[in-house]
Amino acid sequence: MPAVLEANPIQRAGRREWLGLAVLMLPVLLISVDNTVLSFAIPSLSRALAPTGTELLWIVDIYALVLAGLLVPMGALGDRIGRRKLLLIGTAGSGKTKVLVDRLLLYLTDENDPANLDDFLIITYTKAAASELRGKIAAKLKEKIDAQ
Repeated sequence: MPAVLEANPIQRAGRREWLGLAVLMLPVLLISVDNTVLSFAIPSLSRALAPTGTELLWIVDIYALVLAGLLVPMGALGDRIGRRKLLLIGTAGSGKTKVLVDRLLLYLTDENDPANLDDFLIITYTKAAASELRGKIAAKLKEKIDAQ
């Protein structure tokens, strides 16, 4: 009589696996937030830069294009230096770059429109940081006006 093979029972994910999934989803959250901020900034960018339709498409789509282009090289780099280390470096670098780009966008958009500025700052920063940036931008505008 042939022996009956017992199938291995299905193992459910434990606390460690769920925590690992949550940590791996943080960079995806950063990318989603960046795309959301860009979507809300499109009207301001359109007023400030007056891009053509093609240029506006490039502004929106270049983020995904760069991400896709870096996928294979970063995978190879992760194999060499370690995926965890590369994930931490990438997440920290992405956060710092996001802050710099947001400040650049604030500089390029119309700072004189309070509603536009409030919406952009509240989406990007906490309310405390938004009021601090608002004060800095007001001082910068005053300097520009005084210089003229």
